[in-house]
Amino acid sequence: MTGCWATDMQALWTARLGAVDEDALRVPSGPDLAARIGVYRGNWLGVAVQTLYLRYPVCAAVVGARCFRAMTRDYLAFEPLVDRDLADYGAGLPAFLDQRVMTRPGFAGLPYLVDLARLEDAVFVSARLPAGPGLDFAQFAGTPASRREQVRLRLAESVRLLPVAWNVDEIHAAHRNGSVGDGVEYSRCEAFLVVFRGAVCAIGPRQFALLRCLRGGATLKTLAERCTDDAAAARVVESLRAFIVDGWIAGFGVNDVFQE
Repeated sequence: MTGCWATDMQALWTARLGAVDEDALRVPSGPDLAARIGVYRGNWLGVAVQTLYLRYPVCAAVVGARCFRAMTRDYLAFEPLVDRDLADYGAGLPAFLDQRVMTRPGFAGLPYLVDLARLEDAVFVSARLPAGPGLDFAQFAGTPASRREQVRLRLAESVRLLPVAWNVDEIHAAHRNGSVGDGVEYSRCEAFLVVFRGAVCAIGPRQFALLRCLRGGATLKTLAERCTDDAAAARVVESLRAFIVDGWIAGFGVNDVFQE
């Protein structure tokens, strides 16, 4: 108990809505509590199912409606539905699948499900974030030459970097495009995905490593020092040019003061 009446009542109500043991529902409010609370529980579960479906439609299609509903009920105990903004609910589903679900009978044939959920979560979140105005080349060119080595390029807020172990980008695209009936080959592979404004792009390991360096705050000097020869430097420059054209780089900064 927290000592706050409103907080404690909310926690008790949430626990009872998600309770599986009907006997727990009869204390202390009488034997008819289970029937009365069932109305609220049904609505609560229905809202949770629809909320998760909007975030993970392909996962729902893969496991089927009945399984998805049962999985949602279990997930409610893992992450109670208490946020006012339903769009914020469900971020923990990939971790829930990994920790609580994938060892259950029946899920052995879906080894890619966790990566698929991670991708759908990235797509959902990325689509809701601003793309940013893109890099201002005039401001960039105006940076004094003595300070250019300390320039840090900033990735757009909407960029999500996702290493995966299965071809979930192809699985995701097939379901979203309605081409599942043509046959989707599920294969284990090391893939590197970038999600930007809800769109998914597969890139090579070197480009992915470069994006991670940028996200980690690497300066242009640090990037140059990582290049072992002129060919490597040319690849970095070409990749950076492509990132800028695609809108993945939204700004730059010197000494952690970023420009838009």
